[in-house]
Amino acid sequence: MRARNAKVLTSCCLFAVLALPRVARADQITVLAGFLQMQSPQGQLSLIGERGFSLDARPLVTEGYWAPWQICSGECGPGMTVSLAAGWAGSAVSGHLAFDGRTYDNLGSADEGAPQASAIFDGSFVMPPLAPTATLTAPFVFTGSFLIPAADGASMMSHTLTGSGTATISLREWDSAFWTVDAVRYEFAGPQPVPEPGSMFLVGFGAMMMRKLVKDRH
Repeated sequence: MRARNAKVLTSCCLFAVLALPRVARADQITVLAGFLQMQSPQGQLSLIGERGFSLDARPLVTEGYWAPWQICSGECGPGMTVSLAAGWAGSAVSGHLAFDGRTYDNLGSADEGAPQASAIFDGSFVMPPLAPTATLTAPFVFTGSFLIPAADGASMMSHTLTGSGTATISLREWDSAFWTVDAVRYEFAGPQPVPEPGSMFLVGFGAMMMRKLVKDRH
């Protein structure tokens, strides 16, 4: 129930951020690098993306939703699937933001016209057999948004964020029966390059020639 309430609260916060009056939607920005390092009670969020986008904030566990802590502060046994979901929005994402050559030092402020942002992580992992400690990795996906003042100074411009990467989960045995999550590091990776048609032809041609050489030898 607590986890469900936290998800509802986060969703409401995100809706409030995106539903501000006089908001124009703009481009989708891909997060190319950065990380979220989480351990109770506070984390560090650093995002680097296209068009000079960057964001630095220190989200608190209690001001958003971090599933590994919410779920595994009780009983997390071996074989259990645990969500990597995490989310913060509005004043819970306070710090610095840069985009298109402009820097905003009042991210998440209550001041009128201050930039706002949201950050949502999703994924899951399976608890291993018990041991004193363990380290696991699992993929995650990221979505988010940020609002900045528009050029007219009277409205806000909304950009969406997208990204993915690998989470590293640090576990510790608790009470000889369960796992507790010490920390999770969500490390972003840039999008994988798509081979150009010429490169794909060369790869296919090389594979064909290798098969021919092997056949001729036999």
